[in-house]
Parts: sequence; C-alpha cells; structure tokens
Amino acid sequence: MLAWKVDRGSFNGVSLDDLSVVAAVAGDQNLGIQEIGGAKSTTKAAVYVDQRATGPQQMALIAMAHELSRGVVGNVVQNHAAPIQFTEDRDEIRVSAGQVALDVSKHT
Repeated sequence: MLAWKVDRGSFNGVSLDDLSVVAAVAGDQNLGIQEIGGAKSTTKAAVYVDQRATGPQQMALIAMAHELSRGVVGNVVQNHAAPIQFTEDRDEIRVSAGQVALDVSKHT
C-alpha cells in the first residue's frame, strides 16, 4: 500500500491542496526486486482517491501516484472515490481508505 497526503500543491497544473490518494498494489514478485538487479515486477493497483476531489483532481492524483511511485502504480484496475484518513501519534501513523488500511510504527 502506498499513500500520499498533499497539504499544499499541484500536479500537472491542477491544485491538490488538502487531498489524498492511496494505492493498494499487487505484483507478480517482490516490488523491490528491480533495485537489486532483478526484472521489474508486473503490478496491478486499486487506487482510492479522496472523495472530495473533482474529476480533474482525481485524474491528477492518479497521475501523481504513477509518477511518484516510478510506475509501480501503473496498471490501475480499479479506481474508487473514498474518504481517506491519516492519523498520527507518537508511535505510529495510520492510513485508511475504503476497505484498505495501513498502520506503520515509527522508530525515534
């Protein structure tokens, strides 16, 4: 799962202030294998775009995810508008969107 929260900014000239995008990605092999000399993984992604985004903003969020993931979010097989929540406390960050969620422990 990959997630981006845009506090302020734009992509391809479209304002993405206070919007988010989450991608649940599945690959035919380890997604990092190319970094150690293996072949690039073939992936499929279900993308969850912020339900508050307009049509052009949804397209820009997906394009941004594609570019920032270096193509890992390339073959989008599902696209959903959903409420996306990021919460953070001292020990972890939580992201949820639709039916997917991710909890990441922070080490300080």
